[in-house]
Amino acid sequence: MSISSTVSKELTKIENVLIKSGLYESFSYTDKTFKETEYNPVTGTTDGSTSSIVYTFNGIPLQQRSGNLEESAYSVLMDIIVMYANVKFDMRPGLEFVYGSQVWHVSTFKLNPENSMYEITLGSK
Repeated sequence: MSISSTVSKELTKIENVLIKSGLYESFSYTDKTFKETEYNPVTGTTDGSTSSIVYTFNGIPLQQRSGNLEESAYSVLMDIIVMYANVKFDMRPGLEFVYGSQVWHVSTFKLNPENSMYEITLGSK
């Protein structure tokens, strides 16, 4: 059995424990795609459209910190852990996640060995 399949199997077990214990919280990310606008010379209007996909995933909020965050552009930071398998989009700084009713921005993230989980720092203004 390879290390990847062993890790995957163990992560499934861990995820089930997290769900049963109530440690998982729901987060969402909306990926918006913009279609290029086209000018219609007959009507004098521009036509453009957007489409969006909402991704919902579970994560574990670890801690929130505020106060003297000189190195950050955010007034509140929160660390979360998210299983890699639960993320169906490309992770990058600046993404906007919704947790509860508050918008949080991905400040930094780190993918742990064997692509098992993300450690993400979210910021809020």
